Amino acid sequence: AEDIFGELFNEANNFYIRANSLQDRIDRLAVKVTQLDSTVEEVSLQDINMRKAFKSSTIQDQQVVSKNSTPNPVLEMYNKSDKPPPLDILSPYRDDKKDGLKFYTDPSYFFDLWKEKMLQDTEDKRKEKRRQKREKHKLNANRNHQVNVRKVRTRKEEWERMKMGKEFITEAKKLEQAEGMKEEKMLEGSHGSDLTDYSHPATPSHGHQHQQMPASYTSGDNQQHLLAANQVHEHAT
Repeated sequence: AEDIFGELFNEANNFYIRANSLQDRIDRLAVKVTQLDSTVEEVSLQDINMRKAFKSSTIQDQQVVSKNSTPNPVLEMYNKSDKPPPLDILSPYRDDKKDGLKFYTDPSYFFDLWKEKMLQDTEDKRKEKRRQKREKHKLNANRNHQVNVRKVRTRKEEWERMKMGKEFITEAKKLEQAEGMKEEKMLEGSHGSDLTDYSHPATPSHGHQHQQMPASYTSGDNQQHLLAANQVHEHAT
């Protein structure tokens, strides 16, 4: 127990020394930055290139779980512990050619797990970049080949108004219907005038009275045309 707590004290002391050293460096840098005057002290590009590259003197901790960094108490307990069973002698008889001892103990397990994780992250980033590149290419292609599609015109609104009643039809539609009726009236009147017998003088029309032609001068089809024309004329007046 004394050895274990002694190692913990040494680690804490080293950490305290490093923290104080870092604080001193920060204080010195803060003073230097506040005293620097950019208008007076000018540094040319040549002076910057002549300077040596910055190299940190801080040593990063590596292989913290290596055998050389193992504390003495832990090392003594490790030496006193029983050795793993000799499962490696069964490795030649395995069909998958794997080491039989690794199924009992594998010191490189965590390193292999970390390596797989890093490789998977790298592959995911590569796929993400490819996906973004494809989307950007598609977007540019769509912009270059943009097609203006004409809006589809339907008579849905007109039929919707008509099914509610004639009062919902716009004035323009009423005018179109009136003009159509006038044209139809003129056409039917021209057909009727062609069938008029000029041997008999036509009597003038008074008020709503209209000239009626004898049935002997018109055929069946012509009579229907004349009756329709008279009805249209009465409706218009």
